[in-house]
Amino acid sequence: MRILMMTNTYFPLVGGLEQSVHSFSEEFKKLGHEVLIVTPTFGGAPIEEPGVIRIAAIQKFKGTIFSVNFPVSGLLTRLMKEFVPDVVHSHGPFFMGDFALRLSRQHAIPLVFTYHTMFEQYVHDWPVQNEGVKRFMVKLAAGYCNLVDQVICPSESVRDILIKRGVKTPLEVVPTGVDAERFAKGDGKSFRKLNHIPADALVVGHAGRLAPEKNLEFLTNCLVGLLKKDPLVHALIVGLGPSEKIIKEAFSQAGLEERLHLTGVLRYQHLVDAYFAMDVFAFASLSETQGIVLIEAMAAGVPVVALDAPGAREVVEDYHNGRLLNQMDQQSFVDALQWVLSRTPEESAALKQVIRMTVQKYPINTAAKHMLEIYEKIRSRKALSLGKKNSSRYLFAWRMKAEWDLYSNYIKSAVASIFEGNFKKTEPPKINDATGGASDGSASPPAQEKTIDQYVTTEDGKRIALNHVKRGFTKVVIIAHGFYNNKDSFLFRGITEAFSKEYDVIVFDFRGHGKSSDKFTWTAHEQKDLRAVIDYAKENHYAKVGVIGFSLGGAIALIEASQRQNIDSLIAVSTPTDLGSVDYHFWEKEMWEDLKLNLGAKGRGKGIRPGNPSLKKVPPLDIVDKITPVPVLFIHGEKDWLVKPGHSQRLFEKARDPKALTIIKGGGHAERMFDVFPDQFMKICLDRFRETLR
Repeated sequence: MRILMMTNTYFPLVGGLEQSVHSFSEEFKKLGHEVLIVTPTFGGAPIEEPGVIRIAAIQKFKGTIFSVNFPVSGLLTRLMKEFVPDVVHSHGPFFMGDFALRLSRQHAIPLVFTYHTMFEQYVHDWPVQNEGVKRFMVKLAAGYCNLVDQVICPSESVRDILIKRGVKTPLEVVPTGVDAERFAKGDGKSFRKLNHIPADALVVGHAGRLAPEKNLEFLTNCLVGLLKKDPLVHALIVGLGPSEKIIKEAFSQAGLEERLHLTGVLRYQHLVDAYFAMDVFAFASLSETQGIVLIEAMAAGVPVVALDAPGAREVVEDYHNGRLLNQMDQQSFVDALQWVLSRTPEESAALKQVIRMTVQKYPINTAAKHMLEIYEKIRSRKALSLGKKNSSRYLFAWRMKAEWDLYSNYIKSAVASIFEGNFKKTEPPKINDATGGASDGSASPPAQEKTIDQYVTTEDGKRIALNHVKRGFTKVVIIAHGFYNNKDSFLFRGITEAFSKEYDVIVFDFRGHGKSSDKFTWTAHEQKDLRAVIDYAKENHYAKVGVIGFSLGGAIALIEASQRQNIDSLIAVSTPTDLGSVDYHFWEKEMWEDLKLNLGAKGRGKGIRPGNPSLKKVPPLDIVDKITPVPVLFIHGEKDWLVKPGHSQRLFEKARDPKALTIIKGGGHAERMFDVFPDQFMKICLDRFRETLR
């Protein structure tokens, strides 16, 4: 059989996908089949690579380590005529994956796709990083699955996730196996000596690409914590990547750099020897589809400590062949590592025996034979479905349909990135993150006491999500976010933390935002959300209730204060006189500065589910004079590009006493003032609440 492999990444990059492509290809060749791998060019790639064709590509695309291939349809057409593959196997849903779909349709060849990557966990490599981008990646990959003839899942967890995401194409679980004999013999003593690791040291090891999606910040903190407790422990880390810097800095700041051993990328027997130098393998990634390094470590007889996530839960069984933790808690992870390191020689020998029995389930030759059986089945299935349609006229039509299907998939994915829909219902359950940070292993928001989502029901039956930070104060501050934001976004967690030093705090999501139900009604009904939260605060017997609203939240707070006297003090930040009269001066420099709040960690989690914009609404300017006797402070940024300071000026002029107006020099829109001038902003707010919540 002639098998065409098409992949966006391959050696010299080192990772599970690249290893899988290589392992299957080599095993297919041993079994007498021909394999051709097509991949973009990469810096450092060998000059001569039998069975590999490199195509021209943009190197280090957008600052990442990856390459993006140029359109080369002529080259690929010649390749198809010369190699004449029986099956095309795609290893990515875009770039080379698009070419794979076009070629398979144009030449009536079955297309197989392996879902190697949880793409939404890799948005840190993109110039825009938020929930919308994650939704785009999820929808795009799932849509691609429905365009191929067969999907290969590296684990049962991935299969279950894809079913939830609406994949209808036949799914088959085929883990990438390992050559157990290769990893059964190693020289750990020599490796330790070569890398200046004491012979009597207890070595905690890790191997893989050193990148944010691998949750290495959490793992590093655990290793540092363990090394501080036990002077015999050393850390051995194999691999390269952008997170190497934070690992070095963390160990250096703790004064432990001499017990950190970074080897870079290791291959062949050097990698096996590294595993034999380890006493336990630590793995904290939440983004895996399989985790081949876990099986490699186990093949070398090394126990694994991992978090209960896809890829790990299929391999590691708690207290049987290692430790599998169901929460991301540093102390628990350190305790699990110590549990392994404290086994007696007899217990360690028994553990290693169980570990090697586990590895027997993952031989690469068995996995390759299973894959070949799948190839044969879809070839037969494809031949039957084509029948007499295998003609130039039909093949041209299928090629055109391939272009339409690809185009439609991108459009549908873009729409999904804007409207949240049922995205969260398709997601796998996340591990309990006891660190209070993001459970995807990326940048964490400001430190904050772990809170649990609670829900209140509005008078019109909508479920509103809130966090209640209880610090034992008799007064509470309610935080109402702005349009496109939510209570869990980076800056609002920081604002919550800042207020919680002097008040209990309730922060919530408006309908159509975050974890609350229903759709956003453009201020027509959102005051009911705030009212339900205020009622909840009253039920908790607070002596005073202060509300701070940002932009949209400020408008809603004014509307609610005009209808019910249930607020003791109100701060309205960057509040428009009417949503229909916001300024949208896109050409101003400050717009681009505000746009940065929707990128990276600060943009994570943002988005809306829009509803009917034509519902009747109440402009804040029409009712601001009706909120007396509630004291109100209007805060506005001098350089607000979206809602000009004149909005707060007009609201202030029409409002009745007690009232105040503060313009922050150089300030931007809403929460950006907290982002740029946190001390000044919080002093203004806290001074106001101290004065008015007596």
